[in-house]
Amino acid sequence: WALVAPQRPDWRLRLYGTGEDEAALKAQCTGLGLDGSVEWMGRTDDVEAALGGASVFVQSSRGEGFPLALLEAMASGVPCAAFDCAPGVREIVRDGEDGLLAPAGDTAALADRLLRLTGNPRLRDALGARARSGAQRFSEPEVGRRWEELFAFLER
Repeated sequence: WALVAPQRPDWRLRLYGTGEDEAALKAQCTGLGLDGSVEWMGRTDDVEAALGGASVFVQSSRGEGFPLALLEAMASGVPCAAFDCAPGVREIVRDGEDGLLAPAGDTAALADRLLRLTGNPRLRDALGARARSGAQRFSEPEVGRRWEELFAFLER
């Protein structure tokens, strides 16, 4: 965010969640001069409302399995940028089609993806719409259908 905020002074980063690193992260935020552009939202049980107020979703984890938060954002039509840190992320986000991926751990590349999304409303709208439909690949009916296909194949 330190690479994005100076170029997008009208944007705000909302961070959801809590944890043992929260105090250190808040201190780092202050040290970087980002307090005016970062909002610490804490824990929420209303993911739908949090995503409903979002223009972009960022999955900045450096290690993930199959991140449900990313899938929830896409199902809500929120365009996403994420580190390409695991096969599960690659399975969910089709780079350039329904979201943007950056090489794992490359913060400059992730900032670039965020600048692209925050600076281009048409790109945000297009990726968000495709994300919503693409996330349906993981809907309960679709996953159930795929399991049934597998079982049918195994019975042959």
